[in-house]
Amino acid sequence: MAITFPTLEQTKERFRGWYRTFYPTASTAKGSDAWRESQVMGPLGYFIQSRIKAVYAAAFVTTATGDELDKHAEVLFPPDKRRQPATGTTSGEVRFDGVNYTPIPAGTRLVSDDNCIYETADAVAAGDWPGPPLQSVMVDVVSVSTGSSCNKAAAERLTLVSPISGIDDEVVVTVALDGARDKETDDELRGRLLDWLRYPPGGGNWGHYLNFAQGVGGCAKAYVYPLYRGLGTVDVVVMGPGITDDNPTGDRFSADEVAVDAYLRETMLPATVQSLDVSDPVEQAEPVDIDVEPVPGYEPDYVHAGFDVSAIEPVDKKRITVNADPSITDGNRILLNVQVGGVWVPCLREVEAVTVGPPHYIHVSSALPSSTHDPTLAGLKPAGPGTQEQVEAILSLFDGLTPGDTEGGTRRPRVSPDEPTDLLLADIFDEVQSLVSVLNMSITLPAGDVTPSAAKNLIRNERIYITYV
Repeated sequence: MAITFPTLEQTKERFRGWYRTFYPTASTAKGSDAWRESQVMGPLGYFIQSRIKAVYAAAFVTTATGDELDKHAEVLFPPDKRRQPATGTTSGEVRFDGVNYTPIPAGTRLVSDDNCIYETADAVAAGDWPGPPLQSVMVDVVSVSTGSSCNKAAAERLTLVSPISGIDDEVVVTVALDGARDKETDDELRGRLLDWLRYPPGGGNWGHYLNFAQGVGGCAKAYVYPLYRGLGTVDVVVMGPGITDDNPTGDRFSADEVAVDAYLRETMLPATVQSLDVSDPVEQAEPVDIDVEPVPGYEPDYVHAGFDVSAIEPVDKKRITVNADPSITDGNRILLNVQVGGVWVPCLREVEAVTVGPPHYIHVSSALPSSTHDPTLAGLKPAGPGTQEQVEAILSLFDGLTPGDTEGGTRRPRVSPDEPTDLLLADIFDEVQSLVSVLNMSITLPAGDVTPSAAKNLIRNERIYITYV
């Protein structure tokens, strides 16, 4: 039976109850001797019980946190398998613009808007510039700072910490800066510890691959497929951490399969295995399109008049170019799908201003994510006051998104032994239909329940269209 611990007030009341046992006629009302003693002894008893509670929690992997959880890892794991630290970016390239032949020292520091620090990996000599008419040079950079916030997409901008005469202060990311990871959270470490206990490694068994892969190269979850390609073969699918409250920038596809492969071959690959394949999951993109009949008062702000998005301003990312005079006014809400790192992200925005041209511009309240843009799929849609809840309801079926999250990160299904990888129409219907803003709804896409078409596939959200009817 689980041990329960009383609150402070319950502890004081227990003391007064003990007092009544020995002195049945004594008063325990507020201000009495018994009451005063309970005010002194109660906190002391509560403190002792809280320490017992902490010791009790620390004794079990399922309840231990922080340093106590690390002690469990020290007992079970070899040193290189314990809590994984935060890391910086391992690859990326930026473009310096300015006067040709200006040398740039190695270690030149750059900073992002969110205060991540980067360094140039190599020096740029005068002869490294390509020469007129080009006045730019590409340089490899790595981050000094750690954590997944250091990952930057192509076209993002960094700023020189110390200006260099003849060089623009802003540099442009030309090859995405990636490879940075956050420190492993308690839940992620606890999951690996529980897997180790449930599936003890030994003799090259299934649990051996699972536990040796997890915790290497940012791998938070591994799936093992013995004999997947025939006798003597083992396939391992590795995934990074999903998005959680503790890790809002998690990415299932961030694990370094090369590092995991090298570690498995070096530490435990049995002689009977002729072929080992370590890979990311295979993405199976599925769009979600729904028609919504809103409850009165939740109708969209405007009627879509056939205009489409033709461009998103790449610098301030708050200006959208459309191909026709938009029937939108200040304060209207829009739902726009943009592509971030190959993943469609639904973005809800409020319109701040409209410029009628041509060209026609819609200015929105906050910047859109750094993205590539496909005008045929971006899908500018009217949005009513219930749209955000509808988007969140759909996204709740995907990888660990938190309430209020409507942009950024990957949109992939929850994956664990207890949660299937299928995307079910009934789940979409139940999530959306239950909202107070929805009177009725129908699902256009997917056409039916979606099951991964291969063992290594993971379904991700391709885009979300919400059409009001």
